[in-house]
Amino acid sequence: MSDSVLVIDNDPNIVDLLSYFFERRGYTVHAAMDGADGLNQALAHRPGVVICDVIMEPLHGFQVLEGIRARRELDDTVVIMVSAKSFRPDIERALQLGADDYVVKPFLMEELLQTVQQRRAARRKGTMTVRFWGTRGSIATPGPGTTRYGGNTSCVELRCGGEILIFDAGTGIRGLGEALMREFEGRPLIVHLFVSHTHWDHIQGFPFFMPAYQATSTINVYGPSGQGRPLEKLLRGQMDPDYFPVALGDMGAAIRVHEYRSGDFAIGETTVRAHYLNHPGMTLGYRVTHAGKSVVYATDNEPYRHTLARFGRRESAEGFGAQLDESLVRFVADADLYIGEAQYTDEEYPAKIGWGHSSVTATVEVALQARVKALALYHHDPMHPDDVVAAMEAAARRAIQGRGVDLRCFAAQEGQVIEV
Repeated sequence: MSDSVLVIDNDPNIVDLLSYFFERRGYTVHAAMDGADGLNQALAHRPGVVICDVIMEPLHGFQVLEGIRARRELDDTVVIMVSAKSFRPDIERALQLGADDYVVKPFLMEELLQTVQQRRAARRKGTMTVRFWGTRGSIATPGPGTTRYGGNTSCVELRCGGEILIFDAGTGIRGLGEALMREFEGRPLIVHLFVSHTHWDHIQGFPFFMPAYQATSTINVYGPSGQGRPLEKLLRGQMDPDYFPVALGDMGAAIRVHEYRSGDFAIGETTVRAHYLNHPGMTLGYRVTHAGKSVVYATDNEPYRHTLARFGRRESAEGFGAQLDESLVRFVADADLYIGEAQYTDEEYPAKIGWGHSSVTATVEVALQARVKALALYHHDPMHPDDVVAAMEAAARRAIQGRGVDLRCFAAQEGQVIEV
């Protein structure tokens, strides 16, 4: 990690003060007076730290932040946003876009230095970087109504300990594949793809995952056994000549399929634990633990207490179902980030019972009971445009606020980067 600092601020006094302060402490300092120049300098110098103001022209600080987080060569760069804007939505937005911290002006220089040192240390000690490539459920929904949260189906990338983990291969994996091709440029690539289940919205992007066509790629696929058919046969099936011109065996990469039986998967210094979810077919959630931190990916799940109650004897069914639901709470417990499905509004859910999906309130309740630090609402319904997803996010936050707990909650956005 570089020991250089890039200061981006349209106030020359702040630029001079920060430059002098960090130079005296042994840092190489670069400076920019506007966002556009700042982004160009970030790409040119690849600094270890960027200290960026929010209110600037022609690019404001959030646009600079997005530009930095879109470039893989800057993945290790610590970005500290600084601003006199102290509104909580602005702070949350900065963190959602991948800022390491948000410091409100005016600040003490020594406190800013301490923040920089802490964030740099966190990255060195095993930060987990989560990037959402597809957040939609059921079917891809491109169009003007889904530009904020995205229209691609399920795909999440997680990097930790030098490993690349991918969760599900919906249409979002196509964009991830293109990014990996640019990053590795023909160099050997090893990825670990964890499939939750083989419904179309979780595998339909795999034939368009470009690294799978490269002889320099190794793709380890993990997932549940099918009901009567092995996982590899199910993956081959969607690439049958009746549906796709290239067979799985002709893709070029070394593709190795591992079926889950029991126990944990070990990926370098990272541990992945699987847990069966309540969804039609064999469906797994995954808990990734690295350097003492955990991320849980558990989408496509419906509370047992609701599905069992359909079969009569409601009181006993709900009691037994609640006991089964407790197993998910234990699996998710104390996670730093829980990516949980919240496909339906509370009003929609009664008509959808038995479809294998959750309401936003049910997912929030799991997060609260499990004492997670952050909840990403995921698997957005294809019938929900951005304003409906935003309303569900707001409803979830209100429910959490009323419980008096410190739980960060947001609706996952395609392209969003989270540092854990």
